[in-house]
Amino acid sequence: MARPMTTTRGGREQQSSARAESNYFAQRLRHEMSAHTLRSHVDRADADFLLVDVRDPAMYREGHIVGAVNLQPDEIVEAMEAEFPGERNVVVYSYDLGCLLSTHCADLLTRAGFTVRQLIGGFEYWKEHGHPVETGDPYQVDY
Repeated sequence: MARPMTTTRGGREQQSSARAESNYFAQRLRHEMSAHTLRSHVDRADADFLLVDVRDPAMYREGHIVGAVNLQPDEIVEAMEAEFPGERNVVVYSYDLGCLLSTHCADLLTRAGFTVRQLIGGFEYWKEHGHPVETGDPYQVDY
């Protein structure tokens, strides 16, 4: 019995699907940052971005990534433009992998013209990997 032939159309669909999947992963690499990569920037103090914690100020006070400022989602774009006018590169994080708060803020900032990356796993992944945490009051936005 002869094997059915794969049509050219089917081959093109497979190539198109593979290309779409590859694009998806390429986009993730452009827009996400691992805790390990962020730690290397924190350790070398060579970050070319502003690190923004978008969690509740009380949670920020209890512990946050060294050097992070705390900005709230409802004022994040205005605060960035008023307080950090020259800073266009941002890394945002929130609570954990299941929290979409940093995704929401990344979308708002991207629409406003910022270049944004999101910390994979948020603050919980950062802590779970034993990276340094500091405590203290949130950065106060005055504008």
